[in-house]
Amino acid sequence: MIELDIAEAETIGTRAEQQDAAAVVRLGKNGDAALLVLADGLGGHADGAKAARIVIDTFSERATSGAFEHPKSCRGALDEAIHEANARIRDASDPADGERSMASTVTAALIVEGRLSWISVGDSHLYVWRRGRLRKLNADHSQAGMMIRDGYAPDAPTVLAVRSMLASALGGHTIEHIDQPEASIALAVDDVIVLASDGLDVLSDADIARIIGESIDRGMAPAQALVAAVQALGLPRQDNATAVAARVLGSGAPASTDDALPPGVIRPALEASPSGVGGSSWPVLVGLALLAAVLLSVIMTQKP
Repeated sequence: MIELDIAEAETIGTRAEQQDAAAVVRLGKNGDAALLVLADGLGGHADGAKAARIVIDTFSERATSGAFEHPKSCRGALDEAIHEANARIRDASDPADGERSMASTVTAALIVEGRLSWISVGDSHLYVWRRGRLRKLNADHSQAGMMIRDGYAPDAPTVLAVRSMLASALGGHTIEHIDQPEASIALAVDDVIVLASDGLDVLSDADIARIIGESIDRGMAPAQALVAAVQALGLPRQDNATAVAARVLGSGAPASTDDALPPGVIRPALEASPSGVGGSSWPVLVGLALLAAVLLSVIMTQKP
């Protein structure tokens, strides 16, 4: 039987408002299936937080109605949910806002019978970690992501200059780009599935892989460790950062831990940190963040 250990964590960063939203909905009689969904409201748009909440509510309501519990209909159910969320954002938008009306990204992942299906729009991320190896699975619908797919280098100045410009989002209009593969992915025991908003882009893929592995070794939730690592950087313009992580336990997963992961999606390179943090100091910061989280957990468990 498959078991799922799921947790989520977030930080507002240095922003005035939290415009990320996330939800976990357990599915099935035994809770061995789940919907994970994350939305990032567009900070430069009116009511970004409201748009993100509409997305989360739409997917959650469909999940509780049983729409995602049948593997053969999962793909269609995800597509229907994303278009309903887009329509709800359109209906809730103020026409006076024009092109700057509310909008949101969305990444929704379904784990059913040990297989992973997903749908996404925007630049929030879906990762799978297996025995130290990390893959970003979903397409990046930013201008930078599209340039990388056209052959530009991830660290090219022209790519970095447009990394925050979205090419697709849920804003009540026609959805320009949707990432939804035809086939699901078989998961293995100890795989970790991570949904992350672009606030975690201050961490490289190598950092994320290492932090997940270290968190498992220390008995911590990967989502909490990732957000703690972002906070430890102390960047002066830190965006909202949210992570949802599910670890596959039990003995019923269809894949082997030695199976190869699918090819990964390349995202834009990290920009130089304005605080000067990086290089050899990074492992120290991660270690301090993990230690602080462990100590806090111990203190909380000892409270009367």
